Amino acid sequence: MEENERQLKDYIELLFRYKWTILLSFVIVFGATLVYNFSRAPVYSSSCTFMIEMRDVGIGGFEDQFTMMRQFKPEGFFEAIVESRKFRSQVAQELVKNEIFPLTLDETFDLVKNNLTLTASKISNMYALEAKTIDPELTFLLASIGTNTFKSRSQQIDQEEAQIVVDFIGDQIKVASDKLETAEKELQAFREKTSVVITEDGGLLNKLMELESQLTTAQTEREQAQANLGAYNLRLQNLQGRVTASLINGGSPQVIHLRNELSLLEDRKNEAVQQYGENDSQVTNLKNQIDVKKQQLVSKVIDSAEYRQLAGADEKTLSETFEEGKIKEELNLFMLENRERFYQRLIANFKSKHPNLLEHAMEMARLIRAKSVSENLYTFLLQKGEESKIKAATGTGGIKIIDPVVKPTKPIPLNTVRNLLLGAIMGLGLGFGLSLWRDYMDNSIRTSEDITTLLGLPIMGMVQEIKSDNGLAGKVLAINGSSKKTTASQASGNGTTPLSSKLISNLKIKDPVTESYRSLRTNLSFSNLDNPVKSILVTSPSPSEGKSITAANLGVSYAETGNRILIIDTDLRKPVQHKLFNINKKPGLCDYMVDQAALDEIIYDVSVNNLKVIPAGKNPPNPAEILSSRKFADLIKKLLDKFDLILLDTPPVMNVTDPILISLNVGGVLFVVKFGSTDKQVAVSAME
Repeated sequence: MEENERQLKDYIELLFRYKWTILLSFVIVFGATLVYNFSRAPVYSSSCTFMIEMRDVGIGGFEDQFTMMRQFKPEGFFEAIVESRKFRSQVAQELVKNEIFPLTLDETFDLVKNNLTLTASKISNMYALEAKTIDPELTFLLASIGTNTFKSRSQQIDQEEAQIVVDFIGDQIKVASDKLETAEKELQAFREKTSVVITEDGGLLNKLMELESQLTTAQTEREQAQANLGAYNLRLQNLQGRVTASLINGGSPQVIHLRNELSLLEDRKNEAVQQYGENDSQVTNLKNQIDVKKQQLVSKVIDSAEYRQLAGADEKTLSETFEEGKIKEELNLFMLENRERFYQRLIANFKSKHPNLLEHAMEMARLIRAKSVSENLYTFLLQKGEESKIKAATGTGGIKIIDPVVKPTKPIPLNTVRNLLLGAIMGLGLGFGLSLWRDYMDNSIRTSEDITTLLGLPIMGMVQEIKSDNGLAGKVLAINGSSKKTTASQASGNGTTPLSSKLISNLKIKDPVTESYRSLRTNLSFSNLDNPVKSILVTSPSPSEGKSITAANLGVSYAETGNRILIIDTDLRKPVQHKLFNINKKPGLCDYMVDQAALDEIIYDVSVNNLKVIPAGKNPPNPAEILSSRKFADLIKKLLDKFDLILLDTPPVMNVTDPILISLNVGGVLFVVKFGSTDKQVAVSAME
């Protein structure tokens, strides 16, 4: 079954149900708080406030431009100092030396451990070392000594750490010095070993790279000139239908002579450029001579017979224009090929003179780099070593005292009202929590919904408990009137009055309990109008759930209507009806069944008109056999002819099989459960 969600009325009912649990919890907690607040001695407090120093930390190597603040020491460092045994021992020894308070070293150590604490302030990076005792003088002394010891201990640890760094850096300086010396020796030996001079800026290697770059440029320009020449040839082929031969590479002896002179001038210019640079006067003069020779060569080609044969007319045509462009491009290609061959010869000569230049350059770069790294590391370690020495001599321990210790003049406020209020809230909260826990652990039937959901039966009546003062304290009856079987429930409670005082005939006429039984009687009467029930078995899942009182009071209620009512006590093990009606227990039902009494002898008159009772009689050894006998069934039939309604009080269902046997001879079953007592699973099992 899925439990329904709790509503406000459920919590209110819970408060009333477990009011004594809540009250007891409140009294205990509030009382303890009250005793603690008014019995404890006044406590004095004295503290020292200090700030954790910050330092600049560069970000990404740009310490001057980008910095962030970081604590000199982590927060846990100072907490560890205060909680360390060495710190507490030092404070305890200083307290004993003062001889103001007659305490042993162990007592003083416990005093420091329990009364000197480090707490974080509400302000960032601020802490307070606080001492609390019941004596103002002792509090001030403990706080003062604790502060001085705390500061000196922080400085001592800081100096120890700095000295460790100094020693470590000293060792690293020696190692770095040896590495630097080795790197310098290796570099010097390599320079003496190699015949070529390779400087740190590249030297010969840069020269070789420059020649390679110039060769690449010449090759690129040459390829571009070849592409342009191909374009001219394609255009001339489209115009003339054929490709003309080169006039620069062939031609007359004058053309060949000029071409050779131009080639020599180009070589002389390239050599001058390599030796003196582009801006030298000799280079400029050679460039001018080359330009003159180019013009002479072009003019000579144009004046040649081969060119006139190609032109074929005096007037310059489109074809003639392309031929002139082709001549110039051929000349340009000729010059670029000469330049390319020149640089190739230079590179070949350079490599022949320096066959291991690349390997030597790489080795030289490695040695120079190793020397530079060693120099930088050595310089860095020297700087850090000096900084560490200064720190070891002038360390502050990472703290700065902001508010020194002062002698307390007043104890710490007790906050009695607040503490009592908290105690009351905690007591009520604890009581309510215990109530919820008890309610969660309680598997008993509590509400009418439990009955209808678990047992599948409608509630036919609710009857409250009858207490000694005729007050009301409790719950319900439930009856199913849709068939032969019916059910009921009655509230829990153990009355201290005689059983007969719980009969509704002894209560006031307008008593609520009396009205409840009358309502139950009415519901039973209207449960089946076409076939009225003339015999009802009253039982319950377990003992002490009110079935006997329910049977008796229901009989009284029916008798008030003028009907002839008979109550039979069939609980042959623990009979109760004779006590309720103040009649003799025997002779009764059992005596009749064993032929020791006549029927008229076991039917008793009681103080209620129209109501008669058959008690259980003597206790038999075999109740089940008696109740399942043919004679018992015949007895019920006889009595049905004499009375309008018979109510049978039977034992609990889960204890014995008697109710099952008796139910075969009755017209309905009234099932009584006790709210707050009947277990849900037991009730379900009883119904099954």
